[in-house]
Amino acid sequence: MNRFLRFVSFSLVVALLITTINTTILSSKVAAATVTTTDNGDYTQEDVEELAGVLEILFEKGIIYDENGAEIGYDKEIIKEELSGTEYSSWIDEIEEEGLLFNSDNENYFTHNELKNNNNSPKLMAAGKSKRDAYLDKCITAKLSESFGPVAITAIVHSIRKKSFIKAAKQLLKMGIKSGGIAISLGWMLSSCIRSADKKGL
Repeated sequence: MNRFLRFVSFSLVVALLITTINTTILSSKVAAATVTTTDNGDYTQEDVEELAGVLEILFEKGIIYDENGAEIGYDKEIIKEELSGTEYSSWIDEIEEEGLLFNSDNENYFTHNELKNNNNSPKLMAAGKSKRDAYLDKCITAKLSESFGPVAITAIVHSIRKKSFIKAAKQLLKMGIKSGGIAISLGWMLSSCIRSADKKGL
């Protein structure tokens, strides 16, 4: 099985194991993903910062890219440093066993900061074009709507794509979500959409 299919398959399994959803708050279509929720959507600034931090790790700081700008997994050092000793510890072990943790010092891999400074690859330069952005927004919105229903999904997607992690965390928490576990599901969904965009040459 090629790395992409393994990555997507494993991603779905991890999303099923890590997250929990109170189906009275969110769409009953979500049978697998689970997140702790509250009926009134109350949350603290600490909740916002914790969820925003996990979103930032999964959507920016912790991602490793290949020389073509394709997301291939996570930065071993960042993931272990930021998420060890948390509710994600078992997830770290599983993605490591699947070969999805990479050392950022490998010359063939790029971190988020290195990727921003590398303008030589046509795929990297194309990544910011509006056609790709529109495709990614449509893809992730469809996946989220299918899983969670249409409630505030578009706004959350745009906040994450713009790296407005505090805003995205607040939007998720307003939906009644009380756990950073949803961030893992979002990460896998976005990763799948990025791979699809790459396959389409966007």
